[in-house]
Amino acid sequence: MEQESKNICRKTKSDLNIFQSYMKTKHNETSNIDEIPPQELDRFLDVERQTNGTMKYEPTSLKSIKQSISRYLKDSNYQCNIMTDDEFYKNRQTLSAKFKNLKSLGLGNKPNAADPITDDDINEFYSKNVMIATSPRSLINTIYINNNYHFGQRGVTEHYN
Repeated sequence: MEQESKNICRKTKSDLNIFQSYMKTKHNETSNIDEIPPQELDRFLDVERQTNGTMKYEPTSLKSIKQSISRYLKDSNYQCNIMTDDEFYKNRQTLSAKFKNLKSLGLGNKPNAADPITDDDINEFYSKNVMIATSPRSLINTIYINNNYHFGQRGVTEHYN
């Protein structure tokens, strides 16, 4: 991992901690990931369900966690690749099916994303004096809301640029 960026190393370490915690809590397994045979590791990779049966992670997050585990195993010279080898085919297919199912239901990628600003929202801002030239703060609010509304800018960096 010496050649990878700090962010990738931090993400890999964080994801490994999530996975190790899952293995310890759900399966009472404390072995290092790279010491587990592929057949057992395949069984452990199904981390997306909480005890109540609801999704704990987005499918894209699960894929990211599995990529981190794969990176770690590759660096540890593990005997299989969880992203490509046949031993983990069923697990990959299951994740893919769950991802497609959520997408068909309109869920999956950022289901809690903010709705765009409507004309009613703008009128409410004016009625509550959020967008009125009475103070420097309200002027900044007006610029920010107008940029969101007319140009579709969302993040602070987009506004700054």
